[in-house]
Amino acid sequence: MAKYANVYRLSRRQQEELLIKLAQAITVVRTLEEAASLIQDLLTKSEATMLAKRLAIADALIDGLAYSQITELHKVSNGTIARVSEWLRTSGRGYQLLRTRQGNHPIPTRKVRPGRRATIYNWPLVALEELIAASDDRQRRTLEQI
Repeated sequence: MAKYANVYRLSRRQQEELLIKLAQAITVVRTLEEAASLIQDLLTKSEATMLAKRLAIADALIDGLAYSQITELHKVSNGTIARVSEWLRTSGRGYQLLRTRQGNHPIPTRKVRPGRRATIYNWPLVALEELIAASDDRQRRTLEQI
């Protein structure tokens, strides 16, 4: 993700408010094409690829692949794999929900945009679940009403 100077750093409250607005925007998306369009508007190609790799690494870890296999397959470092592994162990509820729902409704692998596969467009659910998990009770009630 983009780096910025401390001068532009938002307070924790401002960050939470922005994340809630992002989550609200994500809940409006209804189709794969709308999701792809939103992601292209919000993220650079490298940011979208980075998020897609995290999801792919999580899938591979859950499927029992070794670090060496994941490194070869997704061209990532052991450090990246370890961070995703830690994320799954400590707060991967949103991702587990996503994976469960994908099992019931497989995501198509047809191309949405040239050079990008449809599966990278499913990270918003993960972000929303993590946002809800990290929210206090008042924020959680607000998010659940959306």
